[in-house]
Amino acid sequence: LDESSQLEQFEGKVKDAIELATQKSAAGRVKALDAICTGFLKRYCPDFVENQQMTICDLVERSLKKGKGVEVEAAARLSILLGLQLADPEAVYKELKSLLSQMVADKTASPVARAATATSLAGLCFLGEGRWQRW
Repeated sequence: LDESSQLEQFEGKVKDAIELATQKSAAGRVKALDAICTGFLKRYCPDFVENQQMTICDLVERSLKKGKGVEVEAAARLSILLGLQLADPEAVYKELKSLLSQMVADKTASPVARAATATSLAGLCFLGEGRWQRW
């Protein structure tokens, strides 16, 4: 396959995974989020991701709010990878900052979820040139 065919195939797979990330099954959502993460690790494509930025950000936000354990971890990982794919990750940082801060401070959340969201918040703060603040 030539480069443009590979890119089209990649974009199609990511779009399919984005679609699957909205399903009712938590296991299916986690699998879809992981598939997007894997795709972002394999290929840098800021133009494509920029067009999908808000959709992916919404997926991350929904999974962070409603997900449990593994889904929160996958969403937190995807948020950092989304920031790395973009020329200007500040929008992702601003979009997710308050939710991530709230989750890190939530003492009733699982330690694993809090650690994942703390890592995500720190990574996005670094990438988005945000100022670390006390919440």
